[in-house]
Amino acid sequence: MTTTTLTAIPQLGEGIYTLGDAARLVGVPGRQVRRWVLGHRYSNDGSPSESGPMWRNHVLPGVDPVTLSFLDLLMVRFVHELEDQEITWPRIRRLIQKAEQRLHTTHPLCSRRFKTDGHALFLETLREDGASDLEDVEHSQLAIRSIMAPFVADLDFGDLEFPLRWWPMGKSRAVVIDPRRSRGQPIAARSGVPTWTLARAVRGEMRNGERSRAQSIEHVAEWYDATPDEVRDACAFEKHAA
Repeated sequence: MTTTTLTAIPQLGEGIYTLGDAARLVGVPGRQVRRWVLGHRYSNDGSPSESGPMWRNHVLPGVDPVTLSFLDLLMVRFVHELEDQEITWPRIRRLIQKAEQRLHTTHPLCSRRFKTDGHALFLETLREDGASDLEDVEHSQLAIRSIMAPFVADLDFGDLEFPLRWWPMGKSRAVVIDPRRSRGQPIAARSGVPTWTLARAVRGEMRNGERSRAQSIEHVAEWYDATPDEVRDACAFEKHAA
């Protein structure tokens, strides 16, 4: 684990993800994930330069293949969403560094205290009277804003500041990524069957030509003691991830 003087993150769970896993689950090219996680070299006016990792990750130095923790996976997701809003790499890096300083933690964007309007990051702070303010992390000024859409709408926190699980299709769907179950791989929420297992089984049933898609879903659900909704959502998730 990367040596750091910052506070250790609670509830890391047992999630283990390769760079390829992170790329597939978040929907970002693998080369981007590698640059964010490991840093990269580039030319600056003809002189070789190096850019370090975007955050203090839990990658084990010198270990191949590179593996990430659950919170590293979520940091990949958050950085990707910020980049989608056309926020530049240098600005994202500054935001993360400022957030680290405020929260004294290694994966600050995973905190439930952060909110965004798609253009800036805000840290929710409590006043002495118990009310809350939103502070612009980049400029360290209190923001007067309408209700901010949180980055964390599809995460479960329980009573903790950092997330316990991620619902990649939204909480109304039956697919969950929980670092304490199946080593953090996507599973059907109730039955716990990996999504790729259910999706592959449905494809196999349909290839046999004896059942329609609806019949195949029903049969696979019965076979794995899952619900038809779990099987349908697993198929949709795997199709999207592919």
